[in-house]
Amino acid sequence: MLAAPPPVDAETIAKARAALEAKMKALETQPPAPVSAPPPAPAEKAPPKVKPVQTPQPFPPIQGPPPAVSGSKEQRLKELLRKYKADEITPEEYHQQRAKILSEP
Repeated sequence: MLAAPPPVDAETIAKARAALEAKMKALETQPPAPVSAPPPAPAEKAPPKVKPVQTPQPFPPIQGPPPAVSGSKEQRLKELLRKYKADEITPEEYHQQRAKILSEP
């Protein structure tokens, strides 16, 4: 446990205040410290020759794997999706018919 600091009497406070004020007055009477100019920037040298950077050619787009369903199934699924997006069938009907198409051999 930390010990409490000793009590400070009014006389000690008055002495400390007087010393502080004397120091502040002494600092006010001193001329300000001279501001030195920043050091000059180093002389610019001729830039080294820069070789042109060849930009890499973009890769051709990657083709996805072929669909896992046959062509006729894919066509039927596309038609079913078109009907769903056109609000011709309900979400429940869409999922039921889609599951039926995908479960066929």
